[in-house]
Amino acid sequence: MNSNVKIIVAIVIAAVIAAAAWFYLKPDTSILPVTTTGIIEETAPTVADDQIALYEAQKIADHVIGNPNAKVTIIEYASLTCPHCANFHTNTFKKFKANYIDTNKVKFIYRNFHLDNLALAGAMLAECAPKDQFFNIVDLIFTNQQQWIRATDQFKEMVNILKLVGYSDEKVNECFARKELTSGLLDDRQRASEEYGVDSTPTLFINGEKQAGGNTNYEAFSATIDALLAE
Repeated sequence: MNSNVKIIVAIVIAAVIAAAAWFYLKPDTSILPVTTTGIIEETAPTVADDQIALYEAQKIADHVIGNPNAKVTIIEYASLTCPHCANFHTNTFKKFKANYIDTNKVKFIYRNFHLDNLALAGAMLAECAPKDQFFNIVDLIFTNQQQWIRATDQFKEMVNILKLVGYSDEKVNECFARKELTSGLLDDRQRASEEYGVDSTPTLFINGEKQAGGNTNYEAFSATIDALLAE
């Protein structure tokens, strides 16, 4: 990685605390809309009044897959440095996606909840991918988590992995120059913590209900979903 990239990354990380202090106090005046396609008519889940805020648009537009009008909606808050998140995505999620998302039974929403600056940097790189490649990039980072997390230079190793799918030092530079991306991720994390009670990863909300535990196995996960689909 060239020196310019290292300098930019260092500046971003050093500025996180200061940026957070300013942006957390900034009025919420710019909210991005959520867009969906391929609507299939079904009965949408009923949402209690105290859960409506959870579904409101975030500063960073939600990443959504599945039937927008599915009976079951799942929101995941994840950190790219979280081992339980990596386990969920490399094991439970693949089977879950095939059986529930790809069959239009479930709408799935992914939101970032970075636990540290390295996870924030990874989230920024994922957000800089083409919209239709976001989940592929997240999957790539989670699948190779043990490789880059154990490296001497963790960020450099993460970028090296992303270079295999088209990232470059120039793209990384451009990504970290997007101040609105940094502030949006920081704002959304603060909101998740203060308004939705997210305090660990992965945190899952199924039809607005926060689920206990984080390392969800497929059997328990599918049983919860099947019960809701049967209602």
